[in-house]
Amino acid sequence: MNTSELIDVIASKSGLPRADACRALDATTDIINKTMSSGNNIHLTDFGSFIVRGHPAPESINKQTGEMIKIDVPKVVEFKAGRNFREIIDQ
Repeated sequence: MNTSELIDVIASKSGLPRADACRALDATTDIINKTMSSGNNIHLTDFGSFIVRGHPAPESINKQTGEMIKIDVPKVVEFKAGRNFREIIDQ
């Protein structure tokens, strides 16, 4: 399912006009992006959790200077499905 198809389903299930469903989806994804980029997790009861994971920066030696440097490691976003979501998928 792509974004356009998701908007159509949201509009159909909610009774919203397609334009309002599009704005609702845009607002939702914007909130998720801002929340997660600030390092906060999102927990949606019965659906699942979006979790930001960071790993410690490994150290390495700069071959040119010989000094120890920390290597930047990007944060990772994980999704952990909730129990009800897993049960629906397993059916």
